[in-house]
Amino acid sequence: MPPNAVAPPEGEIITKSSDDRPEISVVFGDENLSDLLFLRFLVDYPSDPDTSGARLLLLASLPPSGEVARSPFQMLPQCDRVGFGPGLHRLMLSVSDRPFLDSVMGDDVDPNAPLDSVPFDAHRVRILWLLNCP
Repeated sequence: MPPNAVAPPEGEIITKSSDDRPEISVVFGDENLSDLLFLRFLVDYPSDPDTSGARLLLLASLPPSGEVARSPFQMLPQCDRVGFGPGLHRLMLSVSDRPFLDSVMGDDVDPNAPLDSVPFDAHRVRILWLLNCP
């Protein structure tokens, strides 16, 4: 389930300018053609133990397509719409081939990955960018 294409490249600093709207586009592939892929965009995650700034930004899923490569998933991060403060923020996309675990539902989540824990038999991929907010 590794990404087949990632734009902008992983680790890049995403900065919005007045004439350019940065868009994230990712294409995933999964050899299990019937798997639904679960996506979570997380901000400032994982957080430092001294801060509680980590939060879930977006939930999405990619249905089976009958082919290894899925349709591209695109997202436009907008600092002003989601209330990011100024500065650099970690923007992580976590993708799993099984539903993410949820402590509210009684699942035993990993304390080091409370927002994107997965079952033992799941495959998880994380992609990280830095979002520069004015």
